[in-house]
Amino acid sequence: MFILVRIIFISLFVVFSVHLFAQEKEKKDDDGCFDFLKHRTADVAEGFVKSTQSKSGKCFSGKTYIFMLPIESKKIYRVSFYASAAFDRNVHFKIIDKATGRVVLDANGDSDPNDPNKYGALAEMEVEGNFVHAYYDFTPWSSATTLQIIIEVGKADAGRILEGCIGIFVQDKPFVKSAFEEIIKN
Repeated sequence: MFILVRIIFISLFVVFSVHLFAQEKEKKDDDGCFDFLKHRTADVAEGFVKSTQSKSGKCFSGKTYIFMLPIESKKIYRVSFYASAAFDRNVHFKIIDKATGRVVLDANGDSDPNDPNKYGALAEMEVEGNFVHAYYDFTPWSSATTLQIIIEVGKADAGRILEGCIGIFVQDKPFVKSAFEEIIKN
């Protein structure tokens, strides 16, 4: 009996140690961007859940990055972008629907000073009298698709290379048909 308890204890110790080691390795491999979204996102919007597809990573000035976001039909997706202050909002975001090739978002990081209604992807926007981080909603109506998110980080001054984190915060919720739609179909 004592040997069995000892074997169980050692097994649990080994499993727990391996799990902690794997988490630490993942944090080190990510060069400091592992927790970027955790510290920069507000609460999840009402009715939405945080998607496991949310990601963050280290980026450098003057570089372009691509992130593929598979989305399911009959769900509403909310996407928000976050970037380190080092980039000073000098980031451009483009989202392309891979099924149709259509550009569904083409936005700079900063707001347009000439158009008070055109918010930048990294800016705060006013929603029902409150200021919230900018977000974009997507719903693939007919079938699942993949959104290709292209992130272009602007060049730094005087040939310097800046580095920082960029995060894509994804939320989703089921699409609910309204009673009005049901009446039209009948």
